[in-house]
Amino acid sequence: MQVVSRAILIFCALFLVVTRYVSGQDITYFNTSNGLPSNTVYHIVQSNDYFLWMATDKGIIRYDGSVFTSFDKSNGLHANENFEIKTKKNGNKLFLGANGQISHYTNSWLTKSISSTDDLTFTSFVSEYIEMSDGSIAAAGFGDGIKIIKNGLLSEYTTSNGLLSNFVSFIWERGGHLHFISSDGIGKIVNDKADVLVKFDEPVHFSRALVLPNGDVLMTAKGKMANYSMSGEFIELGNGSVLTDLTINKIQSVDGQMIASSYSGLHFFKIKNNEIVIERSLLEQNQVTSVLKDHEGNYWASTLMSGVVKISNMNLHLLTESREVNCILQQENAQLLFGVQGLTIGHYNEISGISYVNLGSKNKYSQQDLNGIVSFGGRIWYETDGGIASLVNNQISYYRTSSAHIIFYSDALYVGNRQGVYRLKSLVAFDSLREVPGNDLLLRDIGEHLLNVRVNCFKESSIGLLIGTDNGLYLLNNNGELKKQYTENIKCRIVDIDTKDEEIALASAENGLFHIKNGKVTHFDIKSGLSSNYCSTVELFDDYFIAGTSRGVNILRKSEFSSIWRVTKLFQSKLINDFSVIGDKIYIATSTGLYGVNKFTYGNPKFQIPLQVNRVFVEDKTMTNAHLNLSYNQNNLRFDLNYFSFSNEKADRFYRLNDDSWRLFEGQLQFSKMAPGEYSVEMKVVCNGNESDIVKRSFTINVPWWSTWWFRISTLFAFVLLIYWFFKVRILTYNRDIVREIMTILLNYLKKEKFILVKNVKDGSKSKVILNELIYLESSRNYVTLFLKEDKLMIRASLKSIGETINEQDDSFMRCHRSFIVNTKKISAFHGEFLKLGDSKVPIGINYVQLTKERLTSLKMID
Repeated sequence: MQVVSRAILIFCALFLVVTRYVSGQDITYFNTSNGLPSNTVYHIVQSNDYFLWMATDKGIIRYDGSVFTSFDKSNGLHANENFEIKTKKNGNKLFLGANGQISHYTNSWLTKSISSTDDLTFTSFVSEYIEMSDGSIAAAGFGDGIKIIKNGLLSEYTTSNGLLSNFVSFIWERGGHLHFISSDGIGKIVNDKADVLVKFDEPVHFSRALVLPNGDVLMTAKGKMANYSMSGEFIELGNGSVLTDLTINKIQSVDGQMIASSYSGLHFFKIKNNEIVIERSLLEQNQVTSVLKDHEGNYWASTLMSGVVKISNMNLHLLTESREVNCILQQENAQLLFGVQGLTIGHYNEISGISYVNLGSKNKYSQQDLNGIVSFGGRIWYETDGGIASLVNNQISYYRTSSAHIIFYSDALYVGNRQGVYRLKSLVAFDSLREVPGNDLLLRDIGEHLLNVRVNCFKESSIGLLIGTDNGLYLLNNNGELKKQYTENIKCRIVDIDTKDEEIALASAENGLFHIKNGKVTHFDIKSGLSSNYCSTVELFDDYFIAGTSRGVNILRKSEFSSIWRVTKLFQSKLINDFSVIGDKIYIATSTGLYGVNKFTYGNPKFQIPLQVNRVFVEDKTMTNAHLNLSYNQNNLRFDLNYFSFSNEKADRFYRLNDDSWRLFEGQLQFSKMAPGEYSVEMKVVCNGNESDIVKRSFTINVPWWSTWWFRISTLFAFVLLIYWFFKVRILTYNRDIVREIMTILLNYLKKEKFILVKNVKDGSKSKVILNELIYLESSRNYVTLFLKEDKLMIRASLKSIGETINEQDDSFMRCHRSFIVNTKKISAFHGEFLKLGDSKVPIGINYVQLTKERLTSLKMID
């Protein structure tokens, strides 16, 4: 029966690749159905190069956020089954094999080769490995005692030289000495001898231990937990069995939080008055072996049957039971009031916790919900589906107005409902409501009717009272004028408003979010990155704003690299109804309850995405130099990038060449047929609103040897010398007059320059333009500007006529646009839509693309 149950569990695990939402956390499973070679994972770590590394029964797995890479015996592992991964101080990794051998991996993308460390071989599994401060390394085996390598010499410690037991489960360094926990007690090695510090009353089969920040060691024993202090005191902790009875696989400290990985999930605990206190538990149905927190704040747990589990939003805490919370109000005493489904008021503070008052038990409208809570006139008012309610001395006053919203503004009470906006000129007008506790009352003598359209929200601002309606945004300004705002941009149902200084943010029920600043309206929807077009609430902060949607919370801020807004999806799949900020906490009313989260974590989720250049390929050959000095025919380059993000969001990749503008690219960054010159390329990625550091690489492509200055000078010198000796030996002896005439003709030919004469518009003078110094021509109406090497001049002529004049002497000029002619000798780069001539860019006209390509191909400038 147990075999069948186990088979069913394994079968389910193979097909379990879904995201769950438990108490505010997003739980995602990675297993054999989505790339993990095995569901049995003993250990998971994130190395300083940001990869996730997993020790499994089928080898070592490396994960970069998208690809699982496997290492096994074919790559040099001693055994496919490895229990733990250790990262050395130099970044290299050690894999502690189940067969008692240690495999060594040197950090490199270029190789998957793994070597062995045969000096530290054990007959059973390796329980611990550390690097000592004196440079020595130590390892413990469960059955073989301790082995230490120092200055190349191996020392072994067993029961024969002082160990209480050869079954050593944990070692650590304290005061320059190696300390250990064996099955029979605690000891340390001094002067090549093992001294006993604490002797256990009974053998401990296998102790899990953790060195605490203060130097104490927390350890498990059989059915108990104990603390071994820096002073050498051994203290048994109370209530230790609440963890040890769960069968602990590992104890770790993550950001100061102690976590026990057990056969019954993850357990976050603390020590208070020498007693174990469990604060919360996760993944109780999983056999968890280890846990880590990655650079993005996600938690990862390795399990024995379910692969690896990613847990997001760990800073989000569910404060209530799973009931819909519609609205929040912060009171002056820092108490939080919130409206719960079923006309119930919740009260919360950090000291007393949660309590409830049900308004439905005090009248016959128990099926209604609270939509808003407002404080004014010394009382708390509740906006409900059927009107307005107030609770005083445990007595409720209820006013039938249909669904209503209220605000006290400029010494008047404004009531908004499906019929529009009404104004009561003073709080005394509440007397006209015929306030009688417990009765079914109609709101009458409401006052002046200002607007005949359904109202959903109010917000006071510096420019007046903002009114959100089914027909857009209205403003009752400080002069008492009521006008519709931004009619050209906002024609939708506004359900929430927030203002800060001169900014306005609007949440709409179907059209996303609107941001207004200095009269400019910016619209956000799912095309902009919002998780949903249904926005239920919005709140402005100093440098960003937050929107609650039908699919979670979105944070919007401007990018540091551009003027566009970036949208970050904080968490998803919960309808967000309201926010409130109290001190360093933000409380969120959602369809599944009231959540609390740290303000810094919530409001500033920005982090740098690690980015690295793995390899550079030149003509499909891998290059490792930081600066590449390449020959003229090594002008095809590819850059292989790797960024580390585990958010499952697609990253945009950008590059810029020689400080040009940023350009988007896909896959590997490629450059083809690069012209000789010096280049600097910068790369970055943007993922989920977060940006990486900029990675920079430089390379130089040298000119061909026959185009170098020294070759040309040498050739000219050799040619002149050859001519000289030819004339001296063969001709000067026969006819000096002929030689003199030939030399004169040759010198005149060498001095001959190709030029044209043009009339300068500026002063009317005739100007000599040497064609070899002419870079390009640009026409504008009846004028043509000639751009020279160090000057430019304007003439009155058509581009066609001046082009024909130039081509009579020099056919190096080509027309690439109806307004441009370029000197093909000056072209340094071809970029599809423009030509680069030195520091200048000349566009290619749509009708000249093919002719340009053919001309450049004939000149062998492109393929």
